[in-house]
Amino acid sequence: MRLTLAPPPAPPPVLLHPRLQIDTATRLRSPGVVLRDDFMRPNSVSANELARRSGIPAWHIRCVLVGAPIHAEEAWRLADALNTSALYWLLLQARYDLDQVMRSNSRGVRGVE
Repeated sequence: MRLTLAPPPAPPPVLLHPRLQIDTATRLRSPGVVLRDDFMRPNSVSANELARRSGIPAWHIRCVLVGAPIHAEEAWRLADALNTSALYWLLLQARYDLDQVMRSNSRGVRGVE
């Protein structure tokens, strides 16, 4: 059984380019926070209920909610259970990971000499 969320209108296709940049001016929410605040709380869905609907163990959903990364299998299962795309979850994770690295290395990347 899927949550009955009305999906937003489909955005235009995203074309990946080698120089694609992300806006780092604002601190991003982790995918777990997005999952909790944008999907679970508004629909009154517990970790146990999401586990039943997605096939992801409840203990793993709880780990994601407190910061564990979302991998391809979880993204695929969340997409099916929440009527989203797997790419949505994977891009949230990639953007969050990159944001964390960029903030911890604010001086920039230096080449190996």
